[in-house]
Amino acid sequence: SIDDYAIAFTENMKLFPYLVSTELAKIENFANGLPSDFGPTVKMESTLKATVKASKNVETQLKERGLERIEVGKKRKFEGSS
Repeated sequence: SIDDYAIAFTENMKLFPYLVSTELAKIENFANGLPSDFGPTVKMESTLKATVKASKNVETQLKERGLERIEVGKKRKFEGSS
């Protein structure tokens, strides 16, 4: 879920602050851990808090449509990749 991913992301952000030194870096890194369906919508936000909220909204919409099919925070591997 987005909530679980947001908690894990925040914990990692504290461990590796140099990877997310700006608000834009936080948004980019958070969005990069989301399924591609989320990307364009959530990257338009200006704060991490707003990005998390937008992600929850997208997650809710996908669940309502019955499209929840992938785990948040885990990248898919393409066939033939290791």
